[in-house]
Amino acid sequence: MAADVAVSLSVLALVILLSDVTRRLLVRGLVNTGLSPYAVELVSTFQLCCCTQELKLLSESGGIPPQLALTLTYVTSVAHGLTFRGAVGNPCGALEHAYRGRLSGGCAVRRIACHAIHASLPQAAAVELMCAFAVQTVITHTQSVEEKFRVHAVAAAITTAVYAAGGVTGAVFNPALAFSTQFPCSGNSFLEYCFVYWLGPLLGMMSSVLLFDKLTTAFSQKSSPLHLPLRTKKQA
Repeated sequence: MAADVAVSLSVLALVILLSDVTRRLLVRGLVNTGLSPYAVELVSTFQLCCCTQELKLLSESGGIPPQLALTLTYVTSVAHGLTFRGAVGNPCGALEHAYRGRLSGGCAVRRIACHAIHASLPQAAAVELMCAFAVQTVITHTQSVEEKFRVHAVAAAITTAVYAAGGVTGAVFNPALAFSTQFPCSGNSFLEYCFVYWLGPLLGMMSSVLLFDKLTTAFSQKSSPLHLPLRTKKQA
């Protein structure tokens, strides 16, 4: 077991290191072309898929206890958050940025183009929806937190989702990641995987964004005081 863990840790470290070096080189080389965000997105998605695939292989080999698997999930999530350099790594996240106006529609589509079940289909889709809802809620409510602390909050949310739902669907809640790790598995059709791993996370992300946007607007309207003009009458 120790040898398997050591090999996996070496692979994870190598993938993250090479991806980070590649990102830095691409940012410098494409600085005046406007293509650097898409290159960073592509490399970051590759990093995410490779690391997740390695963790999946290690877990499926049965060589590590669940506690260690969750610890590695948390650590790699923190590493992704610290090294992605603004990349989303998730088509649902790109759509959320487009909704909020941080990305144009065309830019979101191009970023999505860079990304490459043990339950009934409705139940599995609901699980992915709830996981995406929970993680997106944490992401939304930690926007103002300093990045070095925020990545730990997001990583904790991801690890909790994996712990709660990993035995049902794998708790992927990322269409690009699911296409890399789940779609090659036998037992379900392509459309069934799309229903669970694409539609579920998309609905979960959008429901979180729309719900809390509406709640924030409603609470801000209720809490804002009425400013009445002060009228003074002076008689000469």
